[in-house]
Amino acid sequence: MSDADWQGKGLGTKLINALMEKANKDADSCFVLDVSEENPRAKVLYNRLGFVVTKKNDSTLKNKYSYVANHFRMERASELL
Repeated sequence: MSDADWQGKGLGTKLINALMEKANKDADSCFVLDVSEENPRAKVLYNRLGFVVTKKNDSTLKNKYSYVANHFRMERASELL
């Protein structure tokens, strides 16, 4: 199977939900992640799971071999579980 064959099967949703359920969390805690602006499908997934963009980080990391893309910081309150 190719990578594309695994997309849209709900695996990302199951993984993120399982990780959040296993996390030690306080009433005031939140889940935080960064997602590349070059990965719009992941951003849609995280939005659907209740994450909201709190900041856009513009990357300046690059050299002649590679670069780090700009990315969004996304957060979700733990009370939503």
